[in-house]
Amino acid sequence: MAISRDEKQESFPKVVPPVVLSWPDAIRESQMREVERVKSKLPTRKKKKKKKKKKKKKKKEVDEYDKHKRNLKSSLGRNQNGLVFGLYVETPTPTTTTMTTTPLA
Repeated sequence: MAISRDEKQESFPKVVPPVVLSWPDAIRESQMREVERVKSKLPTRKKKKKKKKKKKKKKKEVDEYDKHKRNLKSSLGRNQNGLVFGLYVETPTPTTTTMTTTPLA
């Protein structure tokens, strides 16, 4: 059964003619478009970056003995087998010796 030409045309969506604006509306529309174009061409202001405040580092109180130990540990080396070698000498606490003076005769 053949489809007639009238039925074929009805199945396609009808093309709606563009809306014709009245003269003042058309002018207003074109002016709005022009303003939008000008706005898009204007250079945009860049936002100023906020400077980050530097955090002050707190000074840790370090004992001289701990500091000495750390320095010795860092100076230790490693041999080919990965074993730690080097001298680690703990400083003994100084002892006070009393010297006896002999009178000269």
